[in-house]
Amino acid sequence: MKKKIKNKGFTLIELMIVVAIIGLLASIAMPAYQDYAAKTQIFSIYQSVTGLKTAVEMHLISSNSTADPTDLGWISGSSSLLLNDPKANVDAKTGIAIIEATLDGRVHAAVVGSTLNITRDATGKWTCGIKRSSNSGWKDNYAPRPCVVN
Repeated sequence: MKKKIKNKGFTLIELMIVVAIIGLLASIAMPAYQDYAAKTQIFSIYQSVTGLKTAVEMHLISSNSTADPTDLGWISGSSSLLLNDPKANVDAKTGIAIIEATLDGRVHAAVVGSTLNITRDATGKWTCGIKRSSNSGWKDNYAPRPCVVN
């Protein structure tokens, strides 16, 4: 007697259905991932630049001169997200300080050119603002919560 051998493979239609499902999931996941990447890049710069606030406060207490980011402890070239180091304008006489960083390095296309400003007024209150990128794809939810989008 002959035994029948049962085929244990997948049919072409089953494979096509699996490929279609993977394609559908990828089409949903890629835009969500790109939004997440852009938001993470802005938040990374926000965290780096807000780290300079303590140094600004210490500079205002101990010095009567102006300061630039390297005086405040910024290591030049430390971020691949910035081609140029942040700018800092610290006026020890008035107590006003402005720290500004422009995302112009290896960042998502939607956030290239957006500028983060962290400002200290004469009373010691810090505020954050982001000038949105002029590129298409910018979304206001990329900004960290304490920052106002301009």
